Amino acid sequence: MATVLRKFARHGFAWFALLGSAAASYVAVSAWQDGRATRLAAVNATAQSTIAPLNPFASANGTHLIAFVIAASDCGWSTRPGTMKAIGELRETMQLAYRDSFAQVSVIGVALDEDLETGLSFLKDIEIGRAHV
Repeated sequence: MATVLRKFARHGFAWFALLGSAAASYVAVSAWQDGRATRLAAVNATAQSTIAPLNPFASANGTHLIAFVIAASDCGWSTRPGTMKAIGELRETMQLAYRDSFAQVSVIGVALDEDLETGLSFLKDIEIGRAHV
């Protein structure tokens, strides 16, 4: 009988420790989540009060779609007439495809030329869709 009581006491203590640690974990996580929810609500309230009003004089309020075109005047692919024409029409094509989803569509050209003037000249040629000589 004493052995049974000792065995029960050992297992009982293990179960007590297990349930106690589970309860403590539950209480700690609940308190953390409640505090987190309170902090998030405070952050959201602050963000709502600090959002600047839309500028009525801006050309396009809302989300903008921006495409970057990276090219070089000495790149074979970049100087192909079909490629230059497609890049030149990219903004127009994107505006037609996404005009309902974005307030403004922009294309930014990046020239990888060592000489600045050569790169700018190449980007201007792409803009009008003609082959660079």
